[in-house]
Amino acid sequence: MLSEYIRKKFITLYNTNPLLVRSPGRINLSGNLSGDHQGLVLSAAIDKEIICAISPNYSDTCQVHAYNLRDTESFNVAKFNKSDKQWMNLIHGMVAQYQKRKLEIKGFDCVFGGDIPVGAGLASSSAISCAFAYSFNLLFEHRLSKAEIIDITQSAKKQYEGLDHGIMDSAVSVYGKTNQVIRIDSTNMDLEYINFPFQEYRLILCDSGVRNEGANAAQRILRNECLKVTDSLKMHYKSIQSLRDVSLDQLIKHKAEFDPIVYRQYKFLVEENARVLACCEMLKRDDMTGFGQNMFTSHEDLREAFEMSCREVNFLVKKAQLSGLSIGSKMLSIGLGSTINVVKVENVEAFIKFVGETFSTEYDRQLKTYMLKIENGTSKL
Repeated sequence: MLSEYIRKKFITLYNTNPLLVRSPGRINLSGNLSGDHQGLVLSAAIDKEIICAISPNYSDTCQVHAYNLRDTESFNVAKFNKSDKQWMNLIHGMVAQYQKRKLEIKGFDCVFGGDIPVGAGLASSSAISCAFAYSFNLLFEHRLSKAEIIDITQSAKKQYEGLDHGIMDSAVSVYGKTNQVIRIDSTNMDLEYINFPFQEYRLILCDSGVRNEGANAAQRILRNECLKVTDSLKMHYKSIQSLRDVSLDQLIKHKAEFDPIVYRQYKFLVEENARVLACCEMLKRDDMTGFGQNMFTSHEDLREAFEMSCREVNFLVKKAQLSGLSIGSKMLSIGLGSTINVVKVENVEAFIKFVGETFSTEYDRQLKTYMLKIENGTSKL
């Protein structure tokens, strides 16, 4: 068990028993990009996670060992600089944000590691951030709420990674519940939990290994352009405060005012918000066929609107649909080569075999597949 390996490593390095915290990755079932634009998302915390073992050391020095990387770094809690290692910057960001809020952080020893596939679109960096934010809250007895922990992680990402994404990743990691998906309204953090039918269906991640390093930059540009559209529409409609409030009819009426490419992308986001609501209702009435079809439609619309998918992902979604073994499939995150699939229990083995063999034949490399469970959010072990 991962947590036990990390606990033992911590005891070997620091000769004391640690506090253990786990923080999960997440999957997005509907609402692609919506969370970055004050929209709706339908997501879930998963059983791939980050484990943080931590203890105070009663000094000014913080010692951190990255279990998977077999790498150890240390820094002075009162004075530290930006690192050339991304994982260290995530931790620096947590410390800095606590200090900015006048919440004391003292020296600590730590070992952290996880089994979240890096770069597959499962929000591994958010899981790390939430694990440390939650650990600091417990370790130094600050009694922060879950909402405050999420705010700290988002501020840290913006400060140390230059990312100004929505709250979805952190919110799902913190608020997740076993076997339940979460509908999140990014404008007000309104949450709705909906049961996922795990007795009949499984969630399968297919990872082609493709990574688009320019995706974050492209999303930042997109976010800025979409904010301009929202601001323009606000001048016509007092009811509009964010993209979440924009109806398709309102957007179409003012189509001529916007750049055609930006209009096409903004239109997708408006339609995706409506799709999230539709998916929620389908889950409630056990319409899994309709739910799956919405996944296929979302993928196709996203591919056409943004032209930021890749051949491997489009191939996987197409094969999933043609096979009849998956009721729904879509890219997991824009710019990354992973898909999430909803598969009936009796078809799981055949589906994994089929997509693995067809992908290998087409691209002459192995497809990584993971069967995922929906688990609770960030918590103490």
